[in-house]
Amino acid sequence: MPVMGVDLGTGGVRAVVLDPDSGELIASATASIESHHPHPGWSQQAPQDWWRAACEAISKVITDGPMDGRDIQAVGLSGQMHGCTLIDAADQPLRPAILWNDQRTQPQCEVLLNHRSEQDWRRVQGKPPMTGLTLPSLLWVRENEPDVFANISGLLLPKDWIRLQLTGDRATDMGDASGTLLLDLERRRWDNALLEQLQLNPDVLPRLHEGPDITGEVTQAAAAQTRLRACTPVVAGGGDQQAGGIGCGICLPGRASLNLGTSGVVFAASDTCPQSPPRGLHAFCHSVPDQWHVMGVVLSAGGALRWWSDVTGCNYDELVAEAQGVESGAQGVMFKPYLTGERTPHENPALTGAFHGLRLSHERPHMTRAVFEGVAFALREALELVEDGTPLPSLRCTGGATQSPFWLQLIADTFQRQVTTINVHDGSALGAAVLASVAGQKAPALQQACERLIQDTEHVPPRHDDLTERFDRWRSLPA
Repeated sequence: MPVMGVDLGTGGVRAVVLDPDSGELIASATASIESHHPHPGWSQQAPQDWWRAACEAISKVITDGPMDGRDIQAVGLSGQMHGCTLIDAADQPLRPAILWNDQRTQPQCEVLLNHRSEQDWRRVQGKPPMTGLTLPSLLWVRENEPDVFANISGLLLPKDWIRLQLTGDRATDMGDASGTLLLDLERRRWDNALLEQLQLNPDVLPRLHEGPDITGEVTQAAAAQTRLRACTPVVAGGGDQQAGGIGCGICLPGRASLNLGTSGVVFAASDTCPQSPPRGLHAFCHSVPDQWHVMGVVLSAGGALRWWSDVTGCNYDELVAEAQGVESGAQGVMFKPYLTGERTPHENPALTGAFHGLRLSHERPHMTRAVFEGVAFALREALELVEDGTPLPSLRCTGGATQSPFWLQLIADTFQRQVTTINVHDGSALGAAVLASVAGQKAPALQQACERLIQDTEHVPPRHDDLTERFDRWRSLPA
């Protein structure tokens, strides 16, 4: 019987319906959301808009699909991580949610580093304090909006606001929770010592669950708004990165994926909690019960290509054609893609992008080729940290790169690894649906579902054109 996955992205909500027996995606629908930027560096959204978009997408996928809402056996949730969503005792938002890409909290991050050393943050939380994470945003509210802070009854992550509307429950999953800076990763529980040290009330935090756990059921009121059946089970799900990992079949140690969207994410599963990951590499709990994952993030991957498209007025296909017409190496032109700062490996929001080696003989196609190669080199830096000296034989690749044979081959050549495409494209929404398909079951059932439903479709081996020497020269350039 079909299951549903609902993914709350920054730009909108996507709902998909999956047949867990055949692996067929029966239907999908989306609804858009707007972000608001009232001051430079701020990024906010209204939780009410999330629920409106969720109702629209869920209703549409049921109305347009070949099934009735009564046929949906369970619902899984995924969503943008880190967003600080504050509610009062009546479960109403106290202010707009502060999002993952908000940059206002650098002073709060510095304060947190005075409470614990960076090494201790990495050991317990898997990452240091950074702008956009939930805890610094919460401290910003305490310092700048004391009336709001005084009325906080609950702290939720974005997708968990949708859960609240669906079921009336304040709950979250281990993966999304591990992006707040408030979770002890190894023990998979809230870090009460940190909460006490920062004088934060643990009672405002949601209940913790593993990804396939059933956290509640759809209420009569939510059923009327979404066309779902009342009492439909809703599972914990995962943050968009954990659900996206499941959507790529990365449910076992030794598996890794590369997702190329606006950012580029190298994701690898682990059956042990990573201890003190190195600078630029971040550890999280996985939505697979009792698993963890590490993740390297290049902030401007597809985003750099979109920027160059805007600058040149060329569409993506035209950029690919230009890059293909230039020999590897772009006659010495190199590009650093730090257009929005960088996370892996530098963890520096102040970094800027740059072309290096330009001469009068160079033309726009050389620069286009350099942009593609610069993004690939930045992704290789992330991959090397994730591998930690143990090369991964291949990576499953999703996102924009899968639409271009040129881009896939460039990545394989740069990584000197085989890259593989898969039979699904809805990433996080699909991962949420897979979690729903094993509602209430343990990790082996989830791993078996991934093996059955997610299959390789194309293998792209690296050519003998090893780009390591050029990569080393690129890495030696000033960041």
